[in-house]
Amino acid sequence: MEDDQKISVSKLDAARAQLETAIRLYFTDGEPIAVHTLAAAAHQILHDISEKRGGPSSVRGFQFIRPGFEKDWHQTVTAEQNFFKHADRDPDAVLEFLPRKAPVFIVDGCQLYRWLTDEWPPLFKLFTTWMALRKPKWIIPAPEDEEFYRSFREHYKESDKLRFYQELGPDRARS
Repeated sequence: MEDDQKISVSKLDAARAQLETAIRLYFTDGEPIAVHTLAAAAHQILHDISEKRGGPSSVRGFQFIRPGFEKDWHQTVTAEQNFFKHADRDPDAVLEFLPRKAPVFIVDGCQLYRWLTDEWPPLFKLFTTWMALRKPKWIIPAPEDEEFYRSFREHYKESDKLRFYQELGPDRARS
């Protein structure tokens, strides 16, 4: 594609592209700041659209936050995203960054995308499956999938993230 060729892209298209790129980077141990930035940007789009359409809550919502603590919650959820995006108020600041929020944004973004579009892209399903395997306290699988997850948990350990992606991911035919 030529650099000066225009692309027509919707907000949902942008969010999907960002999430899919964040997922690929996550599985291949790509740059954690890039993973977080892409995941958070996509999540913000999906959260905003879902909120406008009366959709489900997300980690950015305040439905379960005690009154008076909404600002604290918002700052906690968006601290890294804002740090990586802005330097107008604090150009010399340094952030102690823990990359563990990115998977939360990705999983929630995948679920919001599914609700908004009724689509379940292969990378979204793959990532959600990985998280259900590796973080069983986070994700509640359907009862009929419990045996599937149990067998996969035994086969793929935490250190097998890249192997899981290479063996089961939709990109495997291209590699």
